[in-house]
Amino acid sequence: MLYSKEQVQKRIVLLIAVISAALLGWLLLYSEDADIFLACDTIEDKIERYVCYKDAALSAIQHGKSVEELFGFIVESPGTRHLKEHAVGRAALIVSNYNLYEAKNMCRQNCTGAYYHAMAEEWGEYAPRQLDELVAFLESFCKFEEPGGEECYHHVGHFYMSSNKNFKESMSYCDNTLENDARFSECVYGVVHEQLIQSGAENFFELCLGLSGRARRVCYTRGSLTYPKWLDDKLKMYKNPLEICHVLNAKIPLEFNHCYASAAWVLQNIGKTPDPAWCKETNVPLRELCIKGLELPEPYWGDSASCGVETDEGEASACGLQI
Repeated sequence: MLYSKEQVQKRIVLLIAVISAALLGWLLLYSEDADIFLACDTIEDKIERYVCYKDAALSAIQHGKSVEELFGFIVESPGTRHLKEHAVGRAALIVSNYNLYEAKNMCRQNCTGAYYHAMAEEWGEYAPRQLDELVAFLESFCKFEEPGGEECYHHVGHFYMSSNKNFKESMSYCDNTLENDARFSECVYGVVHEQLIQSGAENFFELCLGLSGRARRVCYTRGSLTYPKWLDDKLKMYKNPLEICHVLNAKIPLEFNHCYASAAWVLQNIGKTPDPAWCKETNVPLRELCIKGLELPEPYWGDSASCGVETDEGEASACGLQI
């Protein structure tokens, strides 16, 4: 495969950034109180930044730092918290020689969903045909069948997408194995999240076009919720931060579009007050959707577990906004 001059230059720049961050991270290991993720935070591309977080976390644990020490660094940087927690969970599984239970025990407190998402993600890479073993492990602490246990299926969604690297097939696995809509929605959420981690947000919604039924509906719903969170860095750059959602309106059916509510929540978390004047859509339903979203910038908008699930009226239910 031949690359253009521009592509080669971009790859060289990214490589230099990753190597520089890795070297600085290696040096920081020898300073007991140094934040081992600090160098990675300077990398603009989010996928490359996550690669750096993974390398930094793995190197730190291999050199004697504990999971709790790494979580101590993460608390100080809420804007990048989730991917760092992913990186720590992955590193723990690798250092434990892929012993799921030992990796779990390495995290004695402050354990988060992201820690286990990453274990499922890395297990998909290491043992792509051993879903039963992963599920048995998750069942030791994650109550699949009990109320509130739907998030357990989010981990499984990460595994599906990590193990086969095919979005449509992963969605089909969720669809074919989970009759319960709430559990299906959480499984899809994991697939969507892993797709963004692997490939970024560009052209994501074209993937939803190739789906049908509830898979298509939840793909748009979960995708529009996650999109502003994934692009939170770019939200800071726009004069009108809602531009990030305006460009999606032609790609997402109105009834499945939760981008504005999600963006409003992200903006509040970075210290910006959502402004209704940003809702400049000339289309009245879209403008109303925008204003409603800004009025409800909550971490949870409705019941997270039922996100995108069809109601008795035939509409998609409200969603939670937290990743």
